[in-house]
Amino acid sequence: MRTFSIAAVLSTVVLAGLAFAPSAGALSGCGYASGYSVRVNAQTSCGFARNVARAFSQGRYRPRVYSPATGRYYTMNCRGSYRSAYCTGANRAFVSLQR
Repeated sequence: MRTFSIAAVLSTVVLAGLAFAPSAGALSGCGYASGYSVRVNAQTSCGFARNVARAFSQGRYRPRVYSPATGRYYTMNCRGSYRSAYCTGANRAFVSLQR
């Protein structure tokens, strides 16, 4: 039997093509944008998350995205693939994208 450290397992887990980040907390659905099902944590607005999805769908893994809730732009860092990704950014923002 193989053993793994908790730190290695919790850093990022990818199972069956779905990406999860342990710091995301509970996620809420925000509908769909650019073909992605969009989910967010409590610190992230749905309007912002849909803008992140649009940017990611254009191949941008480090997009600078507008937030309609604050009227400001924020840089997000995205990881994953075309089918399943997550993006994190300032103020503990978290966006999950699934096709």
